[in-house]
Amino acid sequence: MTTVVVSGCHPEGYELYGRKFLETFHRRWPADHQLIFYTEEPVKMPRGECRSLWDIQGAMEFYARHKDNQQHCGRAEVSGWREKDRVRRYCYRYDALKWFKQCIIPHDAASRLPDGTILVWLDADIVTFADVPENFIAGILGSHDFVSLGRDRQTSELGFYALRLIEGNMTRAFIKNFSDVMLKDQVFD
Repeated sequence: MTTVVVSGCHPEGYELYGRKFLETFHRRWPADHQLIFYTEEPVKMPRGECRSLWDIQGAMEFYARHKDNQQHCGRAEVSGWREKDRVRRYCYRYDALKWFKQCIIPHDAASRLPDGTILVWLDADIVTFADVPENFIAGILGSHDFVSLGRDRQTSELGFYALRLIEGNMTRAFIKNFSDVMLKDQVFD
């Protein structure tokens, strides 16, 4: 069973945290765990494959449609803003340009991976401080098809999840739907 870790970040994020993510992944993750890292501009990686975000079908079009819409970028108030958002004049929770990458990258990666692969999403600001055991991901996944970190009922957690890619077990449908929410502008409904 192959384990493939997928992540990505924008150019500023690479300088702030992405480089450290790649370095610690290289040093601490099992050698047989592959890494696919998506960026807007190519970066040098100690291990793994760097792919262009803009090669994902629909990514450039989504960006072009929404980059100038201040509400879609979290820069114009909408219902649901908190007082601190009003003071800052920005709300990251409503910044679709910030979040769309996390929705479309896993689907693109999965579309090129065979059934039976375990796909792991890790945010690019994750630093690995200890060696990851060889069967760690497979062990926490167990016989399930999907595992994620939990949070309280009002907060989502997308920093880590793992899923087993098998046609018909709903995981491929899940990540396709997750991608479609953005690329088909359903997130704004």
